[in-house]
Amino acid sequence: MKIKMASIVPQNYLKYTKNNDVHMALACFIDEHGYEDYTRFFREKRKRDSFLILDNGVIEGNPMSFEDCVKKARSIHADEIVLPDVYKNAVDTYYKIEEAIEYYLDNHEFNHEFSLMAVPQGSDMEEWVTCATKIIDDFGQYIDTIGIPKHLIDTCKDRDARLVAISNLYEKVYDLYRWNIHLLGCWNTPLEVLVCAKAADQQIIPPIRSCDSAMPYVYARKNMKFSDGDRPDSDPIDFKKGKCNSLWLRYNNKTWDNIGNPKAEKSVFYI
Repeated sequence: MKIKMASIVPQNYLKYTKNNDVHMALACFIDEHGYEDYTRFFREKRKRDSFLILDNGVIEGNPMSFEDCVKKARSIHADEIVLPDVYKNAVDTYYKIEEAIEYYLDNHEFNHEFSLMAVPQGSDMEEWVTCATKIIDDFGQYIDTIGIPKHLIDTCKDRDARLVAISNLYEKVYDLYRWNIHLLGCWNTPLEVLVCAKAADQQIIPPIRSCDSAMPYVYARKNMKFSDGDRPDSDPIDFKKGKCNSLWLRYNNKTWDNIGNPKAEKSVFYI
């Protein structure tokens, strides 16, 4: 099963992602001044049947309230909303999700118009798995997707930490197949995703529905292809008007899409 890959880029390069099967929009930019093209793309110009996830903006340092995320999701006709989470904090994340679910249930206008993604958090692997298990036990009937944060790779000092996280969670939750799995971002190398894709294809772990990352743009910003080495930097992205080598962005976008397909005939690092 192919993982659907979302490529996160500044608004002036969104045209190169138009035909993607899945997109992730950042709530902090939707309907904001200076990001008119960003909003218009997700509302009107993306592929008609593509799946649109609205992220809550935690990683960008501008987390939006769940109520605001709902308004923005309606504005761009999003399919899924990432529930609130608190970076590496399992307890606060649990209560943020609880609060959002209560709001969701109290607001009868929703009529389940969006699917919901929960992103468990934790300061180490054990805490993350415990948080994920409790969220599924208590709110699983309202949640459609489990998001696996990229920081686990750095937190656990293990390139394959998210593969381990999914495997550990699967041992705790026997029917994990009931939920979609989404990989949030990519830490240092696209190989992180390729390993997970191959494990899912071999049925070692449950299927992974989708993954998002700014990796294609980050490499192109430094005139690099994925085959040129590990991630060149973690500098902030200018989503209003970033600059990169458009040739390498197109190349990296195509390669990124192939990474999600473990059966791709061509090498993951070459088109």
